[in-house]
Amino acid sequence: VENEVHLYDAVDGRKIRTLFRTEASIRRLTLSPQANVLAAACQDNTITFFDFQSKQARSVPLRVPAENAQVHRLLFSPDGTMAFVTWHGAATISIVDVSTGRSVRDYVAGGAHLGNSGCAFSPDGSQVALMSADLRLEILSTTRLRSVRRLEWKPQSNWDRIVSVAWSPNGRLIAAAHSPQPPSNSRLPSWDISVYSADTGKLVVTYQAHERRIYSLKFSPDSKLLASASDDATILLRGL
Repeated sequence: VENEVHLYDAVDGRKIRTLFRTEASIRRLTLSPQANVLAAACQDNTITFFDFQSKQARSVPLRVPAENAQVHRLLFSPDGTMAFVTWHGAATISIVDVSTGRSVRDYVAGGAHLGNSGCAFSPDGSQVALMSADLRLEILSTTRLRSVRRLEWKPQSNWDRIVSVAWSPNGRLIAAAHSPQPPSNSRLPSWDISVYSADTGKLVVTYQAHERRIYSLKFSPDSKLLASASDDATILLRGL
């Protein structure tokens, strides 16, 4: 059933119980870093927050930023107090207070939509990196939602957009996946990864990574490796 969330035993696969039901089909589930709140982003553009301690579910309607926009992805801030929602069909991030369910602010970002992972939090949760409305890679304060600094990335063509962002666990590096070249049938990579200093915004390295769209970037726990997963059915590991 697409509108039910069930809890299973990870060892034997036994169903423990049904946690909650939603009115519309569930598009994505996200667990908070503290593992105390589960969020379900639904097709009717609501989010259901389930609190494991109180065992209560609360449905929150979102302000739809554009006609036909659909909730795409939900990210919790590292402290679990805020949810950042990205949209298909809208260059907007909706920011929701998890404790109250109230929308704090809608932030206008770059591109037609924010892709699979349009923003990334610093390890302490005080800052977030994302693409701004003028198509620049920007770091914002999560408390005031004001610009802290811009990174050196600029679009190199009309089709160049950042589709995935990752912040290293040690807080020093920010990686961004983008496509400076148009789609091609050639076997040459058309998707690049650029890595920046989080403190200065300066470019550290750019390298050609994949032949097709990059969907996810992840740093290793020691921040020494960067993994990228692509639609070309490959995962690339690179030392930093």
